[in-house]
Amino acid sequence: MPEGKEASNAIQPTAHRAGFWDAAIAINLFWRLVGFVSLSAHLSLHTQVMGLFGEGGILPLARRIKALSPSEFPSLFVLLGDASNFTIHTVLFVGEGASLALSLGLLPALSALVAYLAYFSFVSIGWPFLSFQWDALLCETLLLSGLAAPFRFWVPLTRPSPTSAVVRFAIVFLCVRLHVASGLVKILSRDPSWANLTALDYHFETQPLPNPISPIVHFLPSWVHKVMTLGVFALEIVLPFLSFFRPLRPWVGAGIFLLQGLINLTGNYGFFNLLSAITALPLLDDQQLQRLFPRVFLRFASPQPLSSRSLSSFFAIFLVLSGGIDFLGTVGIRMPSPLAEAKAWTHRLHLTSPYGPFAVMTTLRYEIGIEVSQDGKEWKRLDFRYKPDSEDAPLPFLPLHMPRLDWQMWFAALGEPEDSPWLFILNRRLLEGSESAASLFENPPQPSGFRLIRAVRERYRFDPRGKRVWVVEDMTPFGPTLGYPMPHHPP
Repeated sequence: MPEGKEASNAIQPTAHRAGFWDAAIAINLFWRLVGFVSLSAHLSLHTQVMGLFGEGGILPLARRIKALSPSEFPSLFVLLGDASNFTIHTVLFVGEGASLALSLGLLPALSALVAYLAYFSFVSIGWPFLSFQWDALLCETLLLSGLAAPFRFWVPLTRPSPTSAVVRFAIVFLCVRLHVASGLVKILSRDPSWANLTALDYHFETQPLPNPISPIVHFLPSWVHKVMTLGVFALEIVLPFLSFFRPLRPWVGAGIFLLQGLINLTGNYGFFNLLSAITALPLLDDQQLQRLFPRVFLRFASPQPLSSRSLSSFFAIFLVLSGGIDFLGTVGIRMPSPLAEAKAWTHRLHLTSPYGPFAVMTTLRYEIGIEVSQDGKEWKRLDFRYKPDSEDAPLPFLPLHMPRLDWQMWFAALGEPEDSPWLFILNRRLLEGSESAASLFENPPQPSGFRLIRAVRERYRFDPRGKRVWVVEDMTPFGPTLGYPMPHHPP
């Protein structure tokens, strides 16, 4: 227990009766952690942005924005009409600074909105490399953080500021629909591997970026995978609905943290798992946190009564309604045309988004390798930083980092060359000697060292003998071989 003056300011479970939505501590932890995730996401993008979107990158934003309308794509780059390397770096620096300020409690409400604007500016025009559900989720949680955080210069960690009950409900609703939708899409997709509980027989081997634990879990008995699959359905579909019963909310939060922790432990999904788990924090009110962790949270000062902040509450209600419509669309309920047009606008701004990862399980793993040659007889494989590209390719741990090219290569391998025209452009950039594009690889190729470049697709599976990481077989060409003179292709 705190002593002296600190004890008099602490929230006392026996003396203070919390309301149903009284969760000042959890809400303050929520927006601070969202700031930390946002900082990680901006930094991760910054390490690769020149290779992806710089003036010498795969898909330069400076060229892309010329064909985009500000009304359709309200990105800062489109609005300014400038996506030079300097502007790209500046927007990222602003996003990083705002994210850090949010996590520290400096101008938190304004910092959250600035971080949203910076990240949204990339997400709205950064397809296909920033078209993932976790990018949309970060935009939405940053907006909610801006509504939940106070309009003050500084908020000390141990002096939480009150938040509107409506805003808390909006965050909890996001948590519920995110997880329930993730479970329902697996059933509604009618994918046989989910229906017969064999999905996890494939998942750990075929996921985009496995880690060192993935093969261990992959070779567990099939009955263990079936039990785990049932657990996924229970944690995603059933458990979140129990959040409306106050005594059960700590168990709901614990279940969601367990689910996201196990997913993160057995694969690399960047910041997605941590961000998903953070949305469950507001399930816990002040009294529950103090009972569960008395040595930590009894030191927090008692907040003032709940704030009414009508503007934040109004916008939170709008996000709840918009998110509800997204959820209905996820489960197959079509909206009338006027409502669908309004939803297109909210999606354009990434105010809310539909969610539902892993709806269909990939049962075979294919990888695309890129090879260069001087004479067309001897070919050298280029090493990616993180994705599998050889029998002995290591399995990395990538906490919070999202390598965009490596992820997109996994998606490209599932389709045909014409489905991924950016891959043709990547090979062309390498052949032209682009240092920006080459920086995305572990050992950047020297342009003078090759005159030909090609992509090949191979079948990968974990080596059951454990002698190598992968068994690689069935190499086939993936698109044309490029060389001098190069065929024309619009960048």
